[in-house]
Amino acid sequence: MINIQTIEQVSNSPDFASFSRFVINNLIEKTVVKLDIADFMKIPGLMNRVFIIDVIPDKTRKLQFRYTGTMLDKEFDMNLMGHYFEDVYTGSNRDLIIGSLNDVITTHQVSYLRQHIVWDNGVKKSRLVERITFPVLDEEENVTHLCGIITFMPGSIECPDISVMM
Repeated sequence: MINIQTIEQVSNSPDFASFSRFVINNLIEKTVVKLDIADFMKIPGLMNRVFIIDVIPDKTRKLQFRYTGTMLDKEFDMNLMGHYFEDVYTGSNRDLIIGSLNDVITTHQVSYLRQHIVWDNGVKKSRLVERITFPVLDEEENVTHLCGIITFMPGSIECPDISVMM
């Protein structure tokens, strides 16, 4: 099971540890994240960066935004709720980003990603993205949703890209 020390080792952001602590302490029942008991409003100051994605349960396994904080909507210059991730994200790192989300679905493990990305939704943007994603499972232990927190920083920040499954 994921622990806060692991998250603190890979991310310098106290917000990532706070979000993860909330998920671990409030949403996990027998190592399974339960979205129906989530009250993300109890995480002061972080809701603008929280996301919840529905995993469409067919062979395409498309990812549809259920909830996105205002920071995500601002970065993409649109309200993302209801849109498919695959249709919105057009960057050259698209396959890597979607692959990391699919890894969470396949392995049922938490994913931490720090990646320099570029996307073009009318205006080309270069960003350093930091994201932690938790799988949300149903009673049959199928991943039905992904929930997490994300931060966008200027792409000029120098640091190595990393991807860790926990």
